Amino acid sequence: MHNHFYVFHSSSISLLPCSCARTESEFLKDIVKDVLRKLAPRYPNHRKELVGVEENYEKIESLLKIGSSKVRILGIWGMGGIGKTTLASALYDKLSPEFEGCCFLANVREESDKHGFKALRNKLFSELLENENLCFDASSFLVSHFVLSRLGRKKVFIVLDDVDTSEQLENLIEDFDFLGLGSRVIVTTRNKQIFSQVDKIYKVKELSIHHSLKLFCLSVFREKQPKHGYEDLSRSAISYCKGIPLALKVLGASLRSRSKQAWECELRKLQKFPNMEIHNVLKLSYDGLDYSQKEIFLDIACFLRGKQRDHVTSILEAFDFPAASGIEVLLDKALITISGGIQIEMHDLIQEMGWKIVHQEHIKDPGRRSRLWKHEEVHDVLKYNKNLVNLKTIDLWGSRDLVEIPDLSKAEKLESVSLCYCESLCQLQVHSKSLGVLNLYGCSSLREFLVTSEELTELNLAFTAICALPSSIWQKRKLRSLYLRGCHNLNKLSDEPRFCGSYKHSITTLASNVKRLPVNIENLSMMTMIWLDDCRKLVSLPELPLFLEKLSACNCTSLDTKITQQQVLQHMLQSRIPYLRKHYLKCYDEEYFFPGDHVIDECRFHTTQNSITIPYLQKPELCGFIYCIILSMGPLLECDVSCSVYQDGIRVGWLERLLEYENLISDHVVILYHDISEFDKISEVHDHFFSNITFIFENNEDRITEFGVFPVYASESGLKLVGSKEIFE
Repeated sequence: MHNHFYVFHSSSISLLPCSCARTESEFLKDIVKDVLRKLAPRYPNHRKELVGVEENYEKIESLLKIGSSKVRILGIWGMGGIGKTTLASALYDKLSPEFEGCCFLANVREESDKHGFKALRNKLFSELLENENLCFDASSFLVSHFVLSRLGRKKVFIVLDDVDTSEQLENLIEDFDFLGLGSRVIVTTRNKQIFSQVDKIYKVKELSIHHSLKLFCLSVFREKQPKHGYEDLSRSAISYCKGIPLALKVLGASLRSRSKQAWECELRKLQKFPNMEIHNVLKLSYDGLDYSQKEIFLDIACFLRGKQRDHVTSILEAFDFPAASGIEVLLDKALITISGGIQIEMHDLIQEMGWKIVHQEHIKDPGRRSRLWKHEEVHDVLKYNKNLVNLKTIDLWGSRDLVEIPDLSKAEKLESVSLCYCESLCQLQVHSKSLGVLNLYGCSSLREFLVTSEELTELNLAFTAICALPSSIWQKRKLRSLYLRGCHNLNKLSDEPRFCGSYKHSITTLASNVKRLPVNIENLSMMTMIWLDDCRKLVSLPELPLFLEKLSACNCTSLDTKITQQQVLQHMLQSRIPYLRKHYLKCYDEEYFFPGDHVIDECRFHTTQNSITIPYLQKPELCGFIYCIILSMGPLLECDVSCSVYQDGIRVGWLERLLEYENLISDHVVILYHDISEFDKISEVHDHFFSNITFIFENNEDRITEFGVFPVYASESGLKLVGSKEIFE
């Protein structure tokens, strides 16, 4: 005989229907199972060996806000092997008895690949509803209203472990709102990008030295302290692991019950060959990157770790990599970090994983690898001119005894050569068809050089001893950046410079002895920036390139300020502003900075006070305003210059620039452009005039001594600059 009955619990009511197909004994087993779950220990014995986890409980529990009736989702994020799963498991063991339903869904990334989302979802809802036979439609992933309504009445605790993509998260739980009041969800991942729905994110950090030693000793000795005679070896081991729990456990297990000699041998081996179990876990994050992201990661691991983020970005963009977005992805996947707000850093084991990936490209033939960074391998490959077919980058920074570079013509994929501070290098010839970046910064003995690549985009000759530039440099059609600062032997650029091609986004820094720029620099039509700082012998500027948006000529004291101001104003009217308006571009980067102690007389609206009001201006064809601001001499340390524009006491426009320079040896003028399209709507007295427009100029260092405002108008013949004595066109 089979009975139908229900069991009532005092804390909450659970309905356990007894099917006609089940015996009373089977049903009683379910009751016992449910009671045992309710009576589960709050601090399980098998968690006693955890190290460095208990101290995280208080922080994470405060983020979970267990006492709140709201549904709350917490993300636990960090690099592979850092202890995310261990921490989530400990929290689950401790907190799950306080909930009416719970589920720890482990290895979501791996299980979804093996069994699909249907199996994972069935497991999730079956465990939450305590029904092993629950099943959903495989094609639609729809959950019945009955199931959702049951879950909506239960306070549940869910852990989704090792979620890799937003799709995985959405296919498991499309909407967290259906969970009962007070429910909690923990999601662990290496990919911060999936956390669009979470309330808080907790980043797991490396273990301290104290906890690292304790965890390592528990793994290798089954004790909390090193055995006698193994103290120094244990400290060497934890130094290698750098606070990563997985590495500490794996290395400890591999050294268990082994002799001191075996320990020493294994630790020496790790300096050349990483532990593959650790490597494979860390590499999962790398495997999830696309091609360009992998290339960016390997470049940082091999060459760019510790460099400033802006510098790394500029180098990577020179090779047409999407550097800004790529770096963001690496940050979100915990493959890199930013130190001090500017410096790109990487965990030692992550860097070692990157090195291993490159090493495995060709284990026995370094010349076939994409990157070389070990000095002995570079020396061997270059000296004997071994196979260089896959070589992309050479970095010999600080090789002070380097006297020559062998033939690189066979390196058909070579993109970058860095020889910074190779102080014994006197001559250099680089024959390569593919080279994009050549960095010779600080090669203080270098007097002659030749580079044949037509793909050259960046050439840094700063603080070298070169006396002249070969005319072939100006024929590099893709050259975008040329650095010549500190080239004190350089008195002219070339005898007959012939500029070719479009120099998009170019940056040029000239030597301090140069007196004139080549007259045909205007042919570099796509050059956008020129730095001429401290060229104190520079007496004049030629006609400026068409799209030049930034000119810095700080301390170029031989320039005539009136002629230079007029020249810049003409350039802005004839070239720059028409281009901005034609292509609907903002004027954020327009900045021209050079010596000058007064605003030219042609400016009708100028003052030595901090504000000036224009009673009225004609409305038709007003394009914007050019500002000329005079700054007093002295150091510029984060000098903030701003202009607020008011009409009848209401602010309608605002422009700001941050100027920095070590020391201005004379007064300087900065010229900016403010387009009318960036103003809020200005009211009109009547159809043809704007009225009572006030310009207030401010500076956080009180360095502004004078300023002038030029209204800019459009006409059939082009733009006009309205002045008191004449009209510039």
